[in-house]
Amino acid sequence: MLLIRGGRGGHGVGGGSLRAPPPTAARAFATSLALALAAAGCTDATAGARTQDAPSHEEGAHEAPAGGAAVDEAGPSQGAADSTVRTPDAWSPPRVLPPGDASSTLHDARVAAFAAGTGGSLHALFLRGSEEPGRPDRLLYAAFRAGRWTEPETLDGDARRIASPRLAVDGGGRVHALWLRGPDAAHPERLSAVAHRVLAAGRWSAREAVYAGGADADLPDGGLDAAVDGAGAVHVVWPHPARGLVHLAWSAGRWRDMAPPGAAGADLRLIAGPRGALALADVMPMLGALTQSAGAYGNAWVRTAGADGAWTQPLGLHPDPARAAHAPQLAWDRRGVLHAVWLEGTPGEMLPTRLMYASTVDGRRWSAPVEAGGEAPGRAFYSPRLAVDGAGTLHLTFARFRDGVSFPRHFHASLAGTRWSAASEILPVEGERYSELETAVDSDGRLNAVWKAADGRYRHSVLTARTH
Repeated sequence: MLLIRGGRGGHGVGGGSLRAPPPTAARAFATSLALALAAAGCTDATAGARTQDAPSHEEGAHEAPAGGAAVDEAGPSQGAADSTVRTPDAWSPPRVLPPGDASSTLHDARVAAFAAGTGGSLHALFLRGSEEPGRPDRLLYAAFRAGRWTEPETLDGDARRIASPRLAVDGGGRVHALWLRGPDAAHPERLSAVAHRVLAAGRWSAREAVYAGGADADLPDGGLDAAVDGAGAVHVVWPHPARGLVHLAWSAGRWRDMAPPGAAGADLRLIAGPRGALALADVMPMLGALTQSAGAYGNAWVRTAGADGAWTQPLGLHPDPARAAHAPQLAWDRRGVLHAVWLEGTPGEMLPTRLMYASTVDGRRWSAPVEAGGEAPGRAFYSPRLAVDGAGTLHLTFARFRDGVSFPRHFHASLAGTRWSAASEILPVEGERYSELETAVDSDGRLNAVWKAADGRYRHSVLTARTH
């Protein structure tokens, strides 16, 4: 039985993983996971995707539900899945990372970001949360180059708390690492700064503070994301305590202010799309009178910006006061269709039990939401990811727990035309594993996956063939 640990730092609720806790710990974990998901979501690293096949969209759209986007009711089968779990896809034999004895250095760390670079390289950030009060967290970096993973190196080892690590590779091939950090020993749980380092010509720059808040600053975990636009500029967003969402862009060695997206939510997801467009998803409370009755329940919202940098108003993906939304993920395809998946709770359930999907052509009208991955055996969903490979295929990966928050299994599906394939378990022969799995599409257009196996060592594999 394998569990993730509560208290998330990047794309997921975590900072490490636990195995087989006693029942009391499991119940406490379930509660902390639910609270963490509602407050910060379970989001992290790579996004920014493109695809070829896309759902069709009708011109007619019905009136939007209160506080939400107009939805297309004409295509309820959009994104529908086949009815059974299919034969597993073909993945390359998993390699241990890093190799040899160095693999044990990541035993108590969680993969927090995974991104592709130039020349077939891959880059990963691992977050090691301290179990002892007063001791700092550590942010570790490893890379895959020339067919081999490097040994991890420390990017930040003196922060009292580290959260939401992100990676972005700019147009010049430089690797940018951004994260939230809490340097204040008097308030070890408080996140008050945005840190940034750049890897260029084989050397990391000194850490710079993109933002350094005062003693009262308290940034939300899950409240930072980054993306690279078509011109190679790095965009980063995070919620400022007084200004709402801050949006900066890095190019030519400096940061510049961009048009602010507006009100700040939690669990941010930023991606870049065609012709300089950006899309931002987050989780915010329901608007209007429903907010009072819905309590902490929130909806997944999406806003977009064109080449002029002006942001649209947020549009709700599936406003429903009885369901809490978590972990929105976005991907843009080659035809300009924007795809979204997110998790939803079921009334009376503490954990998300539905994985939802919708898409939009114009950013103003979304297709009617449908469930995806429902044929995968299990109960609670976790850690969905979207990625688009070099052939233009949209891939969905996710974890599903067999019973509550134990026995996670990883699944993969792809969008073929207007339908999701049935979910296929990822390398079932590998047996038990920890719950988080991150994906990235390399410069050769292949889908790569990284996860932690039951022995505490990380594995890396490449999707080589699909069974449908």
